[in-house]
Amino acid sequence: MKRKISYLSKDTFNNFITQAWSLGLEEVGFYATGEPFMVKDLDWFTNITKKTGIKRVYITTNGALASLEKIEKLVDCGLDSIKFSINAATKESYKIIHGYDDFDKVLANVRSIREWKIKKNKKLQLLASFIYTDLTKKEILIFKEKYVDLFEDVFYFPADNQGGNNQKSHELYNNVTQDDLIKRSLDFVDSMCIMVFNRLHLTAEGFLTACCVDYENNLTYADFNKQNMSLADEWHNQIITGLRKKHISKKLDNLLCFTCMTGKQRPYEPISNLTGMKSQKNNKLKYLEDRLKIHNNKITEAI
Repeated sequence: MKRKISYLSKDTFNNFITQAWSLGLEEVGFYATGEPFMVKDLDWFTNITKKTGIKRVYITTNGALASLEKIEKLVDCGLDSIKFSINAATKESYKIIHGYDDFDKVLANVRSIREWKIKKNKKLQLLASFIYTDLTKKEILIFKEKYVDLFEDVFYFPADNQGGNNQKSHELYNNVTQDDLIKRSLDFVDSMCIMVFNRLHLTAEGFLTACCVDYENNLTYADFNKQNMSLADEWHNQIITGLRKKHISKKLDNLLCFTCMTGKQRPYEPISNLTGMKSQKNNKLKYLEDRLKIHNNKITEAI
């Protein structure tokens, strides 16, 4: 991502969650384009959410920072569920996929949390997800044999194009064929993205965005940091209403949504100029390129 690293304002969140609850919101998740446990006051966000009246609060994390001490605080604040994103079943593949050698650390965190949950009879839901590529698909069986019993449920998903942001890598690491692209285009005719109709997404910068995987804030439709802003009004503002109409009519040209829905790479423009996004220096570029080379070599060996 080129977005500048940022942390959500407590005032902005408090205003958001209060209005959202009054409009009928029942469930809140801390996840998506960042790692929740990098936020030092995650317990505050959890506590204020539950006190507002929200029925369910969940967190999605890679698990490296999810120590038992932190989880205990969050459960005391009302956390209902935590899902660990563990996208490999071996240390070697995990390091390539996640970029860090945290496989054993994550599993140790999961085991300690599970033991504590059972011992203290806590009503904390423990889940996991495994997003696989051609490299790691064969490791699903390993995961099921060794680690599935640590969780109440595990979800297995093929890696996709990350909301249209990463179609080229998706095609490279998942052996996407022309038939796959044709099928996706046909599915596009009969399908509908429900996110623009039934979910609220608040970014770390305090923007309302149409999508939970809007990695570069291309789908933002309101700046919720402004005082006296009505969430109900912004939910129906001209920008987001226009996007919904385009989804209904299937006229998504020049939008990131087109690549997401069809799998066809096209140039796109942000739906607004609200963010004034400033790029941060990416000192990890060479490091990421090296990881991709290792990943690509392993794909070639597997094939």
